[in-house]
Amino acid sequence: MTAKNFMHAKKRIGGKDAPINYSTEERVFCPGDTAPDKAAAKMEIKEMLRSRILSAEKPQWNTSTSNWDNMQMNGKCYKRTNVNAERNRSNMFVYNYRAEKLPKKNLTIKPKSNRFNTGILEVALKDEYMGEAFDDNRVVHGVLKRTEELPNHPALRDATPWNQSVELTQNARKDHFASLESARQSNSDKWRRKVGANDNYKSPEQLSKELMWAEENSGYWLRYASSVPSTRFDVLKLQESLDAKLLQRQARESGICPVREDLYSQTFDELIREVTLNSPERGLLLLRVRDELRLTTDAYKTLYDSSLTFGVRKQLQAEDGVGDLAEQITGLQRDKEESESKVAELTNKLEVIEKRAAERRALQEKKFKEELDFLKYQGQHLDAFLKSAGGGSTSISASMNGSK
Repeated sequence: MTAKNFMHAKKRIGGKDAPINYSTEERVFCPGDTAPDKAAAKMEIKEMLRSRILSAEKPQWNTSTSNWDNMQMNGKCYKRTNVNAERNRSNMFVYNYRAEKLPKKNLTIKPKSNRFNTGILEVALKDEYMGEAFDDNRVVHGVLKRTEELPNHPALRDATPWNQSVELTQNARKDHFASLESARQSNSDKWRRKVGANDNYKSPEQLSKELMWAEENSGYWLRYASSVPSTRFDVLKLQESLDAKLLQRQARESGICPVREDLYSQTFDELIREVTLNSPERGLLLLRVRDELRLTTDAYKTLYDSSLTFGVRKQLQAEDGVGDLAEQITGLQRDKEESESKVAELTNKLEVIEKRAAERRALQEKKFKEELDFLKYQGQHLDAFLKSAGGGSTSISASMNGSK
């Protein structure tokens, strides 16, 4: 890193442009002021002190914690560390189950100082206990946790962190299966070299052939199950033969597969035979388990067949009336369109009728207004005429009385 990366204005501490106090998020020094080796050492110490239990990796197995930002505020890990006291003072005294080391007494929250109360605060809080967890000035920095988390054990410092995911992805599952397969092959080779036995193992397919057969020269032969107890090498050979047959017959790894079911059934019969040689009672119990499993499987098959038949019948019944329903839907849509056209036509007629009625009403109101105005004018004219006629008669009568 060169000085070009830090070409920005810096304020001299204590200068007139520098603030009196700095918040915990505000940068005081430039990143270039710290030596690279010291910065690297500081980062290494921070990484070492970071709790492995409170890992920063997002869990992938639980959908309720898929929102990592929301879990930081509401999750159990967040509440357990009691850091929500920085935002909510009411939760400051939640007991921390991971902390057993308590401070001497309750911490004192130092108010934020400014240029007016700097000296007063120094005198007032000189004898107050500020706390000892992580730092003497932790309360001044805004850290309000009442307890200190116990450090991890030195033996767990370099250990692999706990994997929060309990479900392997597809690629991880393939790698895991490949590692197990390589370990199995190496273990088989080791025991093969150690035992050094002859290749006298017979696969379940070879043992499951016809028990009686005929030959031309020697006549009829009958095969009996071997009474020789099986060894560890025989079990390993059985496992290898099973894996080879699974690959040869292309059995599915998951889902319903008749090939895999057949091979595992034969393997289970062979294991029962080997166990029966050592303990007949245990072999009989395994036979009961095998018969119960087969009965359960047959019951599930019967249930599946009946449910499949029922589903097909219901599907056919549902498809039986589809044509009639389609015709009914077409007829209803046609009726709907006709009804909509009628509604539109009636709406237009209604608008025309309302318009004509409004025009007729306007003409009548105009006519009535003209008649009313004429009658008012006529009444005023008659009133004036009557007044004038009444005044003339009084003057004539007065002149006649004077002449007398």
